[in-house]
Amino acid sequence: MVIHDLTELGDIQFEWPELKSIGYSVSFRKEGNKKETCSFRFYISSAKLSAEEFAYAARAHWSIEVKLHWKLDTAFNEDACRIRREN
Repeated sequence: MVIHDLTELGDIQFEWPELKSIGYSVSFRKEGNKKETCSFRFYISSAKLSAEEFAYAARAHWSIEVKLHWKLDTAFNEDACRIRREN
C-alpha cells in the first residue's frame, strides 16, 4: 500500500519537505513446521511511487540485505560474534 496524500499526517511534511510517499508492506513467513510469522514494514520515499514500483523497490532492498548478511556471516562469522560497543 502506498499513500501520497500526506496532509493528514500533521507536521511530517515540515520535518521531511521532500517526502512524497509512504509505503506499507505486510510479509508472511512460514518455515517448515513452525508457526507462521507476520511482519509489518513502513517506508518513506522522496519519489512518488505507484504500488507496483514500491513493491519492486522494497523487494530489491531486502534482496541486498539478505545477500550482504550472508556474506558478512560466512566471511566474518558475524552472527557468532558477541562483541558489542556502547551497549
